Amino acid sequence: QGTYYIGVYNKAVTQATIFSITATLSNALSPGFIRLLSGVPTNGYIRSFQHRMAKYYQIYVPEIATLLSIHLHHSLFSIDMYVTRNISQSRMPSASNFEYHQQTGTLNILNPKEGSVYIAIEAQYVSAFTITATLSNQILLLQDGQSVNGEVKQHWYDYYQIQVHDVSKDFTVSLTCFSGDADLYIAINDASDAIRPNTTRYGWRSDHYGSDTLTISHDDPKSCNETSSSSDCTYILAVYGFRNAIYSITASTEQVIALQDGIPIQSQVKHGQWRYYKFMVSDEALTLTVGINLISGQSDMYIMLNKEPSTDSFLYRTLSWNQDKTVHFQHLTCPNDDDDDDEMCAYYIGVYGATESTYSVFVQSTDSDAPYLLQDGVPISRQIGVGQFLYLKYESVNALDYITVSLTPISGAPECYISDSDAVQHPFRSDYTYKMVDGANSLQITHFAANDTVFYFTVFAQVSSAFALSVVGEHYNRSADATGVQLVEGKIQFGSTSNWAYYSFTPSTSMQTDIIIAVYSVSGDPDIYCNVDEFPTLTRYLYAANLDGPETLTIPHRNETYFCGVHADNEANAEFYILAYHAHSIVTLLDDIPVIGQLDDTNNVNFYHFIAPDADSDEHGIISIILTPIYSQPCFMYVSHQTYRPNATVYEYKMNNSINHGLNALNLKISKQDLSVATDWYISVQPVESLSAGASSDQSALYTLILTYDNVSTLSPGLPQTGILTAAHEAYYIWHVDLSDKESDKPLVIDVSLLTGNCTIFLSRNPSLLNSCNNGIGCPTGLVEAHQICTENEPFVILPHDAYYITQGTYYLAVCSSAQNNQVADETYYNIFASTAYALIYLSNGVPLWDYIELDEYR
Repeated sequence: QGTYYIGVYNKAVTQATIFSITATLSNALSPGFIRLLSGVPTNGYIRSFQHRMAKYYQIYVPEIATLLSIHLHHSLFSIDMYVTRNISQSRMPSASNFEYHQQTGTLNILNPKEGSVYIAIEAQYVSAFTITATLSNQILLLQDGQSVNGEVKQHWYDYYQIQVHDVSKDFTVSLTCFSGDADLYIAINDASDAIRPNTTRYGWRSDHYGSDTLTISHDDPKSCNETSSSSDCTYILAVYGFRNAIYSITASTEQVIALQDGIPIQSQVKHGQWRYYKFMVSDEALTLTVGINLISGQSDMYIMLNKEPSTDSFLYRTLSWNQDKTVHFQHLTCPNDDDDDDEMCAYYIGVYGATESTYSVFVQSTDSDAPYLLQDGVPISRQIGVGQFLYLKYESVNALDYITVSLTPISGAPECYISDSDAVQHPFRSDYTYKMVDGANSLQITHFAANDTVFYFTVFAQVSSAFALSVVGEHYNRSADATGVQLVEGKIQFGSTSNWAYYSFTPSTSMQTDIIIAVYSVSGDPDIYCNVDEFPTLTRYLYAANLDGPETLTIPHRNETYFCGVHADNEANAEFYILAYHAHSIVTLLDDIPVIGQLDDTNNVNFYHFIAPDADSDEHGIISIILTPIYSQPCFMYVSHQTYRPNATVYEYKMNNSINHGLNALNLKISKQDLSVATDWYISVQPVESLSAGASSDQSALYTLILTYDNVSTLSPGLPQTGILTAAHEAYYIWHVDLSDKESDKPLVIDVSLLTGNCTIFLSRNPSLLNSCNNGIGCPTGLVEAHQICTENEPFVILPHDAYYITQGTYYLAVCSSAQNNQVADETYYNIFASTAYALIYLSNGVPLWDYIELDEYR
């Protein structure tokens, strides 16, 4: 019994501070209820270890209220919110006494009854959270740098306000859409407090499809700095639902932005600019993952404990061209600082713009099992270690025609399991609805609830793996500016479609070179169409590559978004890889997936990147980097982990004379053990002699480049590959076939053109053929359906009446030396390609190609 005296001290010397304060009395018989003020956020903290504890809140609902919205977000471990109107001394809001239950996000109660509403926030482990209750259409007060999750219906508005005390600073609002499409409108409040911006009355707007970021410069003539007579000013923010949308909104005046566990925040940074974020942790061991998902440009990320990092002061970092933009680390304890609460401490994240960049930043605690909330159409790239699990979640409040999930392995063998049931939030091998476990895959899901769709994902790996994953919901009525999956510069993504698959690409303004958008067929014939302002159709496009074969578009740089569509030609399902990048930027190579490169007077060097494979399980293994010229002057290939732009002075490996001094091919083999010194490796391909302006075709180069970790390559119809046989290694290939109606009942062709040595090609539909053969001996008879000696000077033709002819499926090929007793020639090189009846075939300069044609047909 007695009196407590409380002093609130403003530590910000140069500006005022707005705050709310509550005092709550609890005892053994009755917990105290904290009174919530409409629109005012209240922070809470639960100190609990392995037994559930709760904080209690109350808000009074007047008779005139038509809506009660309760916003809740948290960091650290997960929480549960229970809401009820009926309590007693023995029946508090809880799992056994509630009318509404929510874990995070926004709970909307329409036409609530007059009277008190009681809320319990429960946690089993330590957790920090912010709760805000808003009545009817009152404006919710934002805290500087604190994000709020919301849900807005189509053609409705959510309103927020934030008071800015230092008007001399820039003001930034980030609206991150996880599904649907919300737009952002901003105005300055006037003396009547009546300003509410909308689609026709606003000071600033950002109405792109999906997420929006808007920065109001302090010297903008309409900004607070130019229009307000005092140092304080209030901005009113309107989130407008162009479609039903789930979103997160953050407003800041160049302050540090707080992150929530598993909730990404999208933002932008200029070249040379910093943006800072932080997240709170408790004084106990915790495993954390911090990272950025790049959408355009390149950024560096630095992490520091209890202060903002810099390029010279940091604990962890990941640099611009590293494949893995995430940092995994173990937090053990908070430092003992007498000036602060040592039960909590903060990690600060600094994102530095290596170029102008758009990205989303996130933190995820692997100990809390909190899922990462996926953004619609925004791919994530992650690496996971041996035996690790990654949990993800996708939500939509729109009526969708279907949902497409695409998994692109970059290295290793990631497994993805999907659940559409709230009862199975961590799906795995024995309990799942869908799965993707056999390499690259694209899954179209059509059977789900019309609205309020939720999918849970688990990604697991038995070996160290890297992958990209995207989820996009397709609406029944596609709006003209709908973007589809966003292409990240230099990152290959897998896709499939029987009609259209949509993509968008927003180039960085820091680079002005041409843009290359390439599509590589796995099966079928995918064509690429691109437009600006709106998605393409077969009759509405600016750029197109619609030949029968690999498609590459080179288009001029424009500081706007390109809308692209991949169309499945000839009414046959198409599987493909798609890639967008600038000339002179860096392309990440995937295992067994060929890419086309070109060198000329405007683009005299190409750069690539790959991840070193796990050498522990294959200590004697090698990787191969194979350059197959289509036309070429001699080229150098440099490989390094010290720089992302290797050259003649900085490299670990180089090659320029595999066959005929590089005129016919480069085939560089590197031990996996040697590569284990670093995770990220970089390749440059450049001509031996510098290309002069106006270079002629005999000075320039067009080639394919393929990386293979396991001596198995994928054949892309019509694209030649150079192969090499050694005494220790045969060569294996996979050809996926999915014929269109006009290609059915037509011959299939596999051609091996010898450059040196001798060989035999073996064909099977059984995957067991891979890695089962021996040079000089051949392949197991029971696995082989057909074979042919390469020196017969004719192609391997599969005719419709052959027992092993397929219209849809996979062929497995082995190429072995024909020499006896493993006496392989020093150099056994060849070119190999596969094609359907109407595929466009690339000829290699100076290399003969054996083909087959029937009466009245064309090739």
